[in-house]
Amino acid sequence: MACNILLILFVACVGVKASCPDGFIANGQSCYMELNIPSTWAEASFYCTLFESHLLTIDSAVEQNIVSSLLSRFPGHFWIGLTDMFQPGTWIWSTTRTTPMYSHWALGQPNDFNGQQNCASMDRTHMFNWTASSCETKADFVCEAIKQDGGSIIG
Repeated sequence: MACNILLILFVACVGVKASCPDGFIANGQSCYMELNIPSTWAEASFYCTLFESHLLTIDSAVEQNIVSSLLSRFPGHFWIGLTDMFQPGTWIWSTTRTTPMYSHWALGQPNDFNGQQNCASMDRTHMFNWTASSCETKADFVCEAIKQDGGSIIG
C-alpha cells in the first residue's frame, strides 16, 4: 500500500505597517479627519483628543496643499490648532506650544478684530488661507494623528 504524503507549505511574510486610526485619511506620515461637528475651538480641541489626535498643525506648503485639497469638498470654516490666546499677538501651535515655522495667513490676517480673534481657522472662501476668528465661534474642525506602528502582518 502506497502512502501519499501531502505537504502543505505556508509562507509567512512578516512586516510592520504604519496605519491611521479608523475614520482618518492617510497622507505621508500624518492622518487627517474632518469632523462636521460645529464646535468652539476648545470643544474641537477636546473632541480631537477623544480620537487620540490633535487639532491640525500645518508645517509646510506641501501639507497646506494636501489639507486644502482634502477640505475643498466641504463647506464651512475649519478650526486648526493655532492660537494666540495665551499671549495675544504671539501665535503658537496648541500641541507643541511653538510658533509656526510656516504660515499661510490670508491677506490682512491675523487682525484680532476687537481683541476677540484668538484662534485660527481656514475655509474655502479665503482659499484655505488662515484667518483669525473668535474662539467661541462654532466651526467644523480637522484632527490630525501621526501614523502608528500597526504591528506584525502575517500573510
